[in-house]
Amino acid sequence: MNNIERRLFQTFMESGGNARDEGAVAGLIDCVENTLLVMPTRVRTAVEFFWRGSDGISYEEVAARLRRRERTAVTVAAAQQRVSRGVRRLEEVIRRQKWKRPATANTPPPTRGER
Repeated sequence: MNNIERRLFQTFMESGGNARDEGAVAGLIDCVENTLLVMPTRVRTAVEFFWRGSDGISYEEVAARLRRRERTAVTVAAAQQRVSRGVRRLEEVIRRQKWKRPATANTPPPTRGER
């Protein structure tokens, strides 16, 4: 898991998501994927390199890939800015979601009729 994925999962858990709940994690992945679809192309592409890429990907590598893909000069700072902008947007969307919170010791489990 790279730093971007870790940051998104941390936001998910801080927002009430349960990383041990497969359904909630699938919901997080869907949320990220759907949000990526509506991002501006340059931001989406930069974030996707981290979201879909390997754990060891660097901003230098992302900038190089963006340069090849866009056939334009993309600095490391520009790549970092694009990723940062996209991740902030993803965190905002994740925080707005209503994640199913696990039952705690003080909260009784739902009765049969409440499920």
